Amino acid sequence: ATIVTPAVYAKLPYDPAGLQALSIVASFPFVLTVRTDTGINTIADLVAQAKANPDKANYGTPSVTFQLLVEQFKARTGAPFEHIPFKSTAEVLTSLLNGQLMMSFVDPGPLIGHLKGGKVRALAHSGSTRFAHLPDVPTMQELGYQGYEFNTWVGAAVPIGTPQDIILKINQSLRTALASDEIKKIFLEQGAEPVGSTPAFFKTFIQNEIAKSAEIVSKAKISLE
Repeated sequence: ATIVTPAVYAKLPYDPAGLQALSIVASFPFVLTVRTDTGINTIADLVAQAKANPDKANYGTPSVTFQLLVEQFKARTGAPFEHIPFKSTAEVLTSLLNGQLMMSFVDPGPLIGHLKGGKVRALAHSGSTRFAHLPDVPTMQELGYQGYEFNTWVGAAVPIGTPQDIILKINQSLRTALASDEIKKIFLEQGAEPVGSTPAFFKTFIQNEIAKSAEIVSKAKISLE
């Protein structure tokens, strides 16, 4: 939300400039998912089916962040997918399983159980490298979609004006915790990977992510107002 909402809302209930970046906490990619009974085994199959059946070419998302991914996908492939909004990833997966959606990008946590059950198929994911939870699922870049990299992440921040020594102390404690086996296990059980970073790295990372999201939103003409 921190990186996408400035691009889609003219007014925000908070001031992003009032936050001091502390550390990236965890991240995970989004997974391009279809039902296994559709005959769609590759991205090429998906694009071909969407173009052959534009009236059935749709996808669901629980937030605008997921929508950005599909808008990028549409721009790269020319596939005519129509967007259907949902309140949660669980609802998206239910509609996908019921045959109401042709495909969707979803987060790994709610998806992994369905993959093990064999009812859905993961075609690719949006990360830059193979994801520990889904080692057999290729990245979009591996499949030829260079530059198609989009991980979601959770980060920690403190109010601007927090003393530097306090910032560094909290940052070090957080990074130490994220490196522990106990915390790693908790995050991995939720389908995410713990990260940890310096405040300076996180600040630059946020700036780059905001710029990237604003460009995608502008091209896709996405607006919530």
